[in-house]
Amino acid sequence: SNAFPELVNDGDRGGRFELRNVPNDEPGMAPLEIWSNESQERYVLAVGVEDYERFKAICERERCPFAVVGEATAEPQLTVTDS
Repeated sequence: SNAFPELVNDGDRGGRFELRNVPNDEPGMAPLEIWSNESQERYVLAVGVEDYERFKAICERERCPFAVVGEATAEPQLTVTDS
């Protein structure tokens, strides 16, 4: 399973995700490899737009890398892109 669809599905939402925004040390990975790769060092969080700046400041203070890889949507559809 993959944490992204689990996260939005549990909130009765859909989502849009960009695979190339997922932090990865191997840029040559195929889209399916990125989508199904669940590194133990990787966590997925949902952060509200109104809390983003505070979350970013905490991550910077703690030297904790993070990336915005998508967004939840009201329509129950999952869209994954590989730009």
